[in-house]
Amino acid sequence: MILVIDVSNVCYMSMYSLRGLSTKDIETGVIFGFLNLLLTWSEKFQTNEIVFAVDSRKSKRKRLYPEYKENRSEQPPDILDLIKAMHIQREIILSEVLPAMGFSNIFMQAGYEADDVIASITQNFDEDFTVISSDNDLHQLLDYCTIYSPQTKATLTRDWYLRTHGLEPKSWIDIKAISGCTSDNIKGVPGFGELTARKYLLGFLQENSKAYSNLMSDDGQETYKRNLELVSLPMDGFKPIEDLPYDNLNIDGFMEVCHKYDFRSFINTTKFDKWKRFFNHK
Repeated sequence: MILVIDVSNVCYMSMYSLRGLSTKDIETGVIFGFLNLLLTWSEKFQTNEIVFAVDSRKSKRKRLYPEYKENRSEQPPDILDLIKAMHIQREIILSEVLPAMGFSNIFMQAGYEADDVIASITQNFDEDFTVISSDNDLHQLLDYCTIYSPQTKATLTRDWYLRTHGLEPKSWIDIKAISGCTSDNIKGVPGFGELTARKYLLGFLQENSKAYSNLMSDDGQETYKRNLELVSLPMDGFKPIEDLPYDNLNIDGFMEVCHKYDFRSFINTTKFDKWKRFFNHK
């Protein structure tokens, strides 16, 4: 099995749970939390084969739709400070920590999101992938992978989607294109939420309903087509990932990271035995 980790999604989780952890005036809570979760998931899924998917700071979706994720900038100052510190630590994880540990599969493409990376990888390689992310946009990929939500600790599969939605996983693209996405600030067709969109796709929405008329209108079709481009994975123009190089895992590099950032609990306790198994896992 290969784990595919949505890096920003995981960093946001650690941002709240480990605030205040620091060494030598460097905040380290996100780095520590990320590594701790990495070990936990490696044990859970019995693998140290891991791919890391990273968001680009530039956004082609925002260029297409300027309101995209605009709601996320409306945060209290203390939360914005946490986010700023998280981004700094995320860059340390990507540029220093993971390479020191010997990981090679760290992917980011300018203008695109981690979701696009994840879609390209899971669709282009015939491997057993488990994606770790709480982003429900990824439900459309359940034909190619399973998804583990670190928040609910649920493992989502194609069969789960079929049971709960009565539709194929690729229908998620249409559901989101019709209903929009509150978390990404994408406006949908008026009168539609996810349940009504699913009702329409199942053929149960009355043609004389207001929602149906809204969808069939010129404005409704324009909204639907625009949103299709925003929610489909990978987004049009993404250059496919064609190779997953072998890692050269290095416990000495990991120990150097632990000494530098004062992560003594990783190397001075029984947890170090777990890390040794992590690096020696076959």
